Amino acid sequence: MKKTIFAMFICSLFIFTNLVQVNADSFITPEQFEVWSDDETMVFRWTPDPNFRAAHARVYRDSELLYRMDNLPIMGVSANNFFFSQNFRHITFFPTTGFYVAIKFYTDGELAKTHYISDLVRDMNRVGRSVTMSFWRGVFPQTRVFSEHIAEYDTMRIITVERIVYELDLTSGEILGYWNYDSVPVTRDITVKINGYEIEFLDQLPMIQNDRILVPVRNVFETLGFRVEWHEDMQTVFLYEADDAFHIEIQIGMPSFLVVRPGSEVTYSNASVHMLDIPAQIIGARTLLPLRAVLEVVGYQLDWDGARSMVLISYGGA
Repeated sequence: MKKTIFAMFICSLFIFTNLVQVNADSFITPEQFEVWSDDETMVFRWTPDPNFRAAHARVYRDSELLYRMDNLPIMGVSANNFFFSQNFRHITFFPTTGFYVAIKFYTDGELAKTHYISDLVRDMNRVGRSVTMSFWRGVFPQTRVFSEHIAEYDTMRIITVERIVYELDLTSGEILGYWNYDSVPVTRDITVKINGYEIEFLDQLPMIQNDRILVPVRNVFETLGFRVEWHEDMQTVFLYEADDAFHIEIQIGMPSFLVVRPGSEVTYSNASVHMLDIPAQIIGARTLLPLRAVLEVVGYQLDWDGARSMVLISYGGA
């Protein structure tokens, strides 16, 4: 009996040792990466230390060192962990690992503000406690594509696992405001006019959600001369401008949309990403989207007459 127990112990020890070895072998060696400014005059360069216990970063302008950041984590870190202001003075860092820290804000390489997960997630039972607590965020920000590593304005938005959207000042890290991404839209008797012509909504009326106006997409954009296509498999609506100068891609439930210029494929050079306060959604078998955010990006003017609950759209040229 003792021999059997001893044999089982040795076998278990062997299996455990091999499991540890597999995990050690699967460690991905961190590699240096760079993020360049749009005009390619500035670069953020992240480099792991030789012993792989930490990393440092340097920011250069035309090969001149502007500032440095030291003792940065290495586990799971890539370019997608960072977000930059236009001049690279302000850097936001999302640690992949760590039990408490959600976001760190740096100015000229100095830590200016730290937000902890408990600052942003109200029900901490929603955050799984395993090796890390990095799963406090939902789908936003998504993995950044095109030039989204670099902020167009000095604000940024994140969404937590509770679907609460926070807007933060990129330069200071202060919370400017927040709202619930999944708040229930409410039907309102809203009139929409395009250059004085009133749009008729037969089976689905416009709605209000978080002070944003959601309008059935087909009625408005076909009146504006767009070709509207719905791709069920992608849960995406495509809006093609009349002269094919560009098209818009809006996926249901996502906090951003694409404006794509002519080209054989969607690339950095011919597509731009724009954020939405409220996602496009399907209500009453119709796709509704926040009108102002989409129209103003492509050159239309939208005014709200609150006294008459009326949206006024005019051509501004795309």
